Amino acid sequence: MKYMKPRTIITYLTDGNPAWIKTVEFSNRLIKWISIPRKDLKEALKRDELNYSWVYMLLWVDENDNDTAYIWQATVLWKRISDHYKDTKKDFWNNVICFTYKDWSLTESDINYLERELINEAKRVKRYTIKNWTSWNNWLIQEHRIPDMEEFMEDLKILTLNLGYPILKEVVTKKELENEKNIYYLHSRWSNAKWIYTEEWFLVFKWSIWKSDITPYQLKQGHIQRNREKFINEWLIRINGDNIELLEDILFKTPSAWCDILSWWSLNWWIEWKDKNWKTLDENERK
Repeated sequence: MKYMKPRTIITYLTDGNPAWIKTVEFSNRLIKWISIPRKDLKEALKRDELNYSWVYMLLWVDENDNDTAYIWQATVLWKRISDHYKDTKKDFWNNVICFTYKDWSLTESDINYLERELINEAKRVKRYTIKNWTSWNNWLIQEHRIPDMEEFMEDLKILTLNLGYPILKEVVTKKELENEKNIYYLHSRWSNAKWIYTEEWFLVFKWSIWKSDITPYQLKQGHIQRNREKFINEWLIRINGDNIELLEDILFKTPSAWCDILSWWSLNWWIEWKDKNWKTLDENERK
């Protein structure tokens, strides 16, 4: 994502409370964003702008502490969100964020296209678990509208990140990958692994290998076994003989999270992992 120039973002707290309903928009752009906590949905339904076409995301944290989203679109937003609110099979979400144009000019073809692009992009960056997919085709939108929708997507990436939802943010940029001092290695105790220390989280690279043994301590931690099984079921890791192999790059919020799930011993990640010059993370970042 490229930030070519400064932007002014206007946030309006409709009741003066940051945790309540709020609208967000650029000072010189058409895109508009509204955040609605589930508990305040009844009040939000009184707002006139919910009578128009929007793209939206239901957001929550699942039982394994994973950020999760359901992405959809609606020609009349209040009707669709009301259905979600009443649906006992979808009572897990706690916040909905919605996007449209301030002049209400989004057509049904536009929102179908945006829904597909949002799902594809969110799945590609792999920060959130996405609970749905779509199959809208390009021919459903007129060719001259595609550049407008691409611009909409770029604005949306900035707004979601600014408001604390990095669902569309690239995990690692090309610049970070080229900077080899951020890449660390482990070649010990039958393991061969590589990960990158980014500005926020830790990305463990595909084909990293650990021993698959689980210690008595780990067996007592139910979430460790559940997360390992989840990764296996989603084809993110596999058991190959006595080893665990990563089949995809996996993003973790903390080093201890992936050590718990993948490793069979406790690691001091500040000193065990070393860059290509054999310097530890502790030497590079803290000293």
